[in-house]
Amino acid sequence: MRTRVLLLVALFIAVSAQAQIPSLVVTPSKATLTSGQWQMFRAVGTDGRLLTGVQWSVSPAYAAELRTGDEAEVSSITATHFEIIAHYEGRTASATVTVVSGYSLPEGTSKWVVMELPGFKTVKLIPAYPTAGGADVFAEETLGSTRIIRAYTEDGRELWRTVLHGELSAELIAEQSAPSIKKKSVCDAVKIGDAKKDVAALPQATDYSGNSGLFGRALWSMEENGVTCHVYFDADGKVARKRREVTNQ
Repeated sequence: MRTRVLLLVALFIAVSAQAQIPSLVVTPSKATLTSGQWQMFRAVGTDGRLLTGVQWSVSPAYAAELRTGDEAEVSSITATHFEIIAHYEGRTASATVTVVSGYSLPEGTSKWVVMELPGFKTVKLIPAYPTAGGADVFAEETLGSTRIIRAYTEDGRELWRTVLHGELSAELIAEQSAPSIKKKSVCDAVKIGDAKKDVAALPQATDYSGNSGLFGRALWSMEENGVTCHVYFDADGKVARKRREVTNQ
């Protein structure tokens, strides 16, 4: 009976957590810019992914220059404070922007902030291995037993989010993110070998065929189905370690 009660409590917490997740969020939530600097914003849904067809505005009107598309970009040449607002299917969400004069931000000022999901608390941040179009920062947020991983670009735009099971790591993210669920990782699927010459012999290394530069590199990468395998070599050309991560959501 006690086990059943605990399961019901856990289920209630999970459902409550899901119910609190907004269906429209602008990221980043806050940004501080210098005069003339541009900042991009995106509107995301409950899964943290980009929403298209969003209409954008700023308030007060004409407080900043606004460029729009699937995402929005704002800038002002004068010190000011305004909101950038996303309008989507009858709903609105906003972010605040502060523009300061000068060429640099005051010491200790955060360039951008993403607000935690309602009721959640950020418990861990982990940098991602930089890749084109990929995440730069992962954040873990918790509410009771519910744990969510959120992926951000270097300027605070959310790329995606997913429920997390296990310890936060690039390995786990690759396993649990939507594009790679039930897919073997590149690192597992390819017999990489122990040295640079083994890597060079792989069919996936055709781009490096005849390119002796491969042997001067400390890192080799291969991407497949949105997962990249990074292979690091030591000074003797031996495979030092392998790491995988989601790079394209």
